[in-house]
This record gives sequence, C-alpha cells and structure tokens, in this order.
Amino acid sequence: MSAVPIIVQRHTCVWQLQVWISSSVVVFLCAVGLAKMLRDRHEADLLEARLQGRREVAQAASAPTE
Repeated sequence: MSAVPIIVQRHTCVWQLQVWISSSVVVFLCAVGLAKMLRDRHEADLLEARLQGRREVAQAASAPTE
C-alpha cells in the first residue's frame, strides 16, 4: 500500500490575521512607551530647570549686598 501524502496548509488567513494584529499591537505599545518616556524626560527637565532657578534666587537673596 502506498501512503497518501497529507498536505498541510501552513499560512491560513486566520494565522496571517493573527500575525498582523499582534505586530500592530507591538508597534502601538512601543510607540506609546516611547511617547511616555519622552514626556517624562521633558517633565524632568522642566522640574530641574525650576529647581535651578530657585537655587539661583536663594543664592542671590543670601549674598551680601554692597
């Protein structure tokens, strides 16, 4: 008896859809994470500049006047 080969379709439409959806989710999450990182860095820079300004004002106020 000769065996009949079984043909398996590897890339079905559902599998391709799952790949596209998961790839899209990954890209979206990376973009959101990058945006949050940039926003956090910007807020940290603003806070640092504000604190530096306060230090300069405090130093100027404590410096002796002539």
